[in-house]
Amino acid sequence: SAVVILAAAAGGCQRRAEKAETPQAVAAAPAPKAPVAPAIEVPAGFRHEAGFAATGYYMPARTIQVGNYQLSNITLGSPSDFTEWEGGRRAGEFGPVMVQFDDVSSPMQANEMGGENHSVNVRVLPTAYTVDSHTLAFAGAAAGVGPVVVQVRFDQEALHHALDGGEGASTPVAHGVLMVAGRRFENVSFTYFAGD
Repeated sequence: SAVVILAAAAGGCQRRAEKAETPQAVAAAPAPKAPVAPAIEVPAGFRHEAGFAATGYYMPARTIQVGNYQLSNITLGSPSDFTEWEGGRRAGEFGPVMVQFDDVSSPMQANEMGGENHSVNVRVLPTAYTVDSHTLAFAGAAAGVGPVVVQVRFDQEALHHALDGGEGASTPVAHGVLMVAGRRFENVSFTYFAGD
């Protein structure tokens, strides 16, 4: 009977050992990792390509919104706007590159073009930018919206066509990625509007 008790005890120990091994085997299986998106290159300083003029409004082809703030447009100024800014002559509410957001919780009001827009908007002025015939890179921040980083590449053929007076309202002229208050927006396209 002592042999039977020892055999039963040995069997119990073996079963407990098997049970103990099972969770370890499950825990050892590697968890699948999500792909890491490449970092957005943040520009340093203020730099623009002399002779490159792409003045106008770049309108997002889809909704980009964080909280109540929806991206309205990215504005590029004239070559003289860039020269003045880089020379230290800077107006308080205007920059050669600006990113504008509308507060969609604010009331609507009539605009000068006969349409309506939100009465509260926020202009994000640059803390750094690089603008040339290939790339628009921007960094800035504003109260309410937070930090904003833009990294887009121009479709040169489409941009030249739009700048030469061609139809730019429906054809994307730039593509890239944005970070708004830490939230990343991939594959964003922009159409061109010359303004009034």
